[in-house]
Amino acid sequence: MRLRAYKILEVIVKKQLFIALLVPWFLFYLTGCYSMYDITKEDLTPKNYDSDLHIITNTGGSYLFKANNYRVRNDTLFSFTNKIIGDSGTTTLTKIPLKDISALQTEKINTGSTVILIALVAFIAIAVFETATHPIFEGGSLGSF
Repeated sequence: MRLRAYKILEVIVKKQLFIALLVPWFLFYLTGCYSMYDITKEDLTPKNYDSDLHIITNTGGSYLFKANNYRVRNDTLFSFTNKIIGDSGTTTLTKIPLKDISALQTEKINTGSTVILIALVAFIAIAVFETATHPIFEGGSLGSF
């Protein structure tokens, strides 16, 4: 009976270790190292062309301009881009007057969430290591029970 209880405990701890390994990937999925930030039309300068640009127009159109694939000239935004309509899209030369843009977002690194994510992963790795090397599991099993 005692051996069976320890076998059950061993299975539970192994499942906990598996779950502990999945937690960092789930946290990365939720936070990630990059976040979308709102920008203004004035921020559309050549130094900011190095990140993807998500645009919403006054008419509700949604555009995704890839990094280094868009330019502003004479109050108009130009790009070869994918226009997203439902689940499909087409690649075309797109011209959008700046006055027709209602929202702009760009993806930038989020230092805060990156540091938090690295700290959580390190903490979980230490916890998993400490649990796996606990004396009750010497030799990969429940010791001499």
